[in-house]
Amino acid sequence: MKKAVSAGVLFLSLGIVAGWAQTITVTQPNSSTPLHIGDTYTITWTYTGVLNPQIKIRLRQGETIIQAITNSWPVSSKSFSWTIPDGVTPGTYYIRVRTIDDVVTGDSQPLTISVGPRKVEPIKDRPSTFLKFPALSISDVKIIPYDDSFFIAFAYKNTGGAPLPKSADMPEKPNFRVLIDSKEVASGRLIFPAFPAPPGWEAPTFSGYEVKFQTGQEFDETWTTGSMVTVKINENKVNGMAADSQTYNLKQMALNFYHDDILTGATYDWTSETLTMNVRIDGNFGHCKKIRIFNTGQAGIFVYKDLGGFLKEYDIVSGQHVYSFKIKMSPPKLYQFTVYLGVYLVRPDGMADWKKDIEHRNNKANYTFRR
Repeated sequence: MKKAVSAGVLFLSLGIVAGWAQTITVTQPNSSTPLHIGDTYTITWTYTGVLNPQIKIRLRQGETIIQAITNSWPVSSKSFSWTIPDGVTPGTYYIRVRTIDDVVTGDSQPLTISVGPRKVEPIKDRPSTFLKFPALSISDVKIIPYDDSFFIAFAYKNTGGAPLPKSADMPEKPNFRVLIDSKEVASGRLIFPAFPAPPGWEAPTFSGYEVKFQTGQEFDETWTTGSMVTVKINENKVNGMAADSQTYNLKQMALNFYHDDILTGATYDWTSETLTMNVRIDGNFGHCKKIRIFNTGQAGIFVYKDLGGFLKEYDIVSGQHVYSFKIKMSPPKLYQFTVYLGVYLVRPDGMADWKKDIEHRNNKANYTFRR
């Protein structure tokens, strides 16, 4: 029988593994990149080894922290968009990317930040864009596992035939909204680079919303995070560009990382004294190789043998999602009886894979059979 998950958290980050190969290297911006106050830039990095999954980013001058650019961001995203605030004084700085446990640090090359020109090119000097216009579209919606939660992130790109205006030339930015089951959970403004973004330019990872799974006690844990997630961009139709919207199944996205095992029904044949349990499993099973099914008493104690108690394991078949298990049971000669059935996946070490199981509503239930 399942133990209650005390924290109620189903998404786990990788553990912190110390090792000599742990490094972070800040690749952009670098000393050849002129940085201007008010413009937006992409901070990028690479890393080696198994690190804490979260990093923090700081703008520093010597040993002084000038700005906390972000206090928490997935190291695996390898990029973060940053707009230099007006309060930064022109000068020489560097950007530090560090795991939040302060174990691994990477510093950028010296960076020169200045007040940049905000000139609009004369129309005669611009390349011909006759009958060509920029267009802003959502190019991807995904989730990024993150400690005890995950980020709903999305990408957007220029799918038109002309460059998008650079950030400094757009006093009004396209907006975005994130909705779960039609309820708005996040909103804001999109960011553009400091240069005219050409056709095909893409912002690959933009954080839209952080989601945490609900907590609950045993027998009362269900997927309540929501059914559908919708991302909408440019509803304010900046520069005459059209809006875009995409909707995805939120639970199905989560199953790319975790698994779901449920009972879809049970029947009993009184003539052959055979119980049939129907089970469905979906998602990423990881190292799980077995399906474990059981019949227990209400208090978690196995039913006496003459009442048909059992615990059995079966192999997971690659590519198979639906299973039907037949178990011989010889209950007392009554007109009806009740069994408490359950199903879950087990790791190669024989332990239940509780914290990778998304839904608990239908993986154990009472069934009453009548003649």
